[in-house]
Amino acid sequence: MSTKINVRSPFYLNLTEPTVPEPEFTCEVANIQSLTIDQQGQISTPDLAYGTLDTITSSDSDFSNNKFPTESSATNRALVLRILIPAGYSNVSDGYIDC
Repeated sequence: MSTKINVRSPFYLNLTEPTVPEPEFTCEVANIQSLTIDQQGQISTPDLAYGTLDTITSSDSDFSNNKFPTESSATNRALVLRILIPAGYSNVSDGYIDC
């Protein structure tokens, strides 16, 4: 035999439904791969694990028309890849990230 006991308490629980945390989108998350510049200055389109490539720019003075001039030896280059941030990341409102 079972007995039911009703008890009143002055304490109430206020619960909210948990949400899935959204990570921040960074250049490491985008995971840029297969980016090359050939001897004629042509830039290959890199592969991204996440995000969409928007533009490729450079602050180098000899960068124009989305390419560099022809070189006869290995030359260091500085590129900026603007990547559009996909939905599901905490910084999606920023629109893009420069890597």
